[in-house]
Parts: sequence; structure tokens; C-alpha cells
Amino acid sequence: MKQFVKEREAQLRQMKSEILERIKTGSEEIDQIITDRGPQDSIDIASDVIERNLLHTLGSIELNRLKSIDAAIARIHSGHYGYCASCGQFLGKERLEAIPYAVLCMGCKGTSKRK
Repeated sequence: MKQFVKEREAQLRQMKSEILERIKTGSEEIDQIITDRGPQDSIDIASDVIERNLLHTLGSIELNRLKSIDAAIARIHSGHYGYCASCGQFLGKERLEAIPYAVLCMGCKGTSKRK
């Protein structure tokens, strides 16, 4: 089990690195859009605004995933990793391999969606 958790921590750290790189790239793209603005008509301006909003939304999603990853790494170090936050049951290796930052087992995940 220790090896499995070490592998998940490495997977989480890799995911974190990739997200940070995408956020950095997205920020640079927004800066480039703003810098490149020259004489534009209203359609160009609207297109730039839409693109900027999309990049911002994607950044927000990535930031939420980053928080989940950081929380999972903290659970690894506290010894609470891999257990459902609701019922306390082990999440299962397959679930953790697919979503290493998961906090709910499939049973509790399904229950929380119905509420």
C-alpha cells in the first residue's frame, strides 16, 4: 500500500506541475491579447473579450483542481489519504488511479448528487 500511495503522490505532483504550466501559459495569452490590441472594430473587441473570459474560466477550473490536488497531498502526509470523507471507507485503488484527488467513494458521490 505504501508504494501505491507513493505512486499517487508522484501522479498528483505531476498533475500539479502541468496545471501550473497551463495557468502560466493562459496568463501569458491574456497579456498577449491585451498587448496586441490595435485599431479594432467592435466585432474584434467582442471576440477578444470572449476569448479572455474563456481563458479566465479555464483558469478558475484549473485553480479548483489545483486546490484539490494540494488537499490530497496534505492527506497523504497526514495519513488520511484514500478514505472517503463522508463514510470513511477506502476509496479503492481503481478510483484513486483514475482520480488521485478524489475525496468521496462512489456510493457517497452518488448520494451527494441526489441531494
